Amino acid sequence: MAAGTPTAASSAPPTAGVLRTIALAMAAALVGLVAVAMAVRPAAGSALPPLAAWIVGGLAIGNLLVGILLGVTADPASAGYRTRIVASLALREACGLLGAILTLLGGDVAWALGLGGAAVVALLVLRPGAAG
Repeated sequence: MAAGTPTAASSAPPTAGVLRTIALAMAAALVGLVAVAMAVRPAAGSALPPLAAWIVGGLAIGNLLVGILLGVTADPASAGYRTRIVASLALREACGLLGAILTLLGGDVAWALGLGGAAVVALLVLRPGAAG
C-alpha cells in the first residue's frame, strides 16, 4: 500500500476524538467568557430584577440537566449519535453562557462562577468517551 493511502481503519470518522475535542473547546471558551464577564461586570446593584435573574438561572439549570440527560442516554450505535452529543454539549455550554450574561447584566459574579463552573464540569467530566 502506498504511503499516505488511508486504510479501512484510518478512513473511519474519528467520532469520539472529534466529540471530545468539541467538548474541550467549549469548556475552554466558556472559562474565557466567564473570566471576561467577571472582569467587565457592572457595579453590584444594577437594574436587573432579582426575579428575572432567578428565572434565567432556572432556565440555565434546565439546559444543563437536559444536556446531561441527552449525553448520558445517547447510544453510540445509533445513526444520530453525533448530532445528539453535539446538541448535548451545546445545552451544557448554554448554562454557562447564561451565567455569564447574568453577571454582565446584574454585576453578581456568583452567576458566572456557579453556572459557568457547573457547565465546565459537565463538559469535562461527562464528555464523550471519558469513561472509555
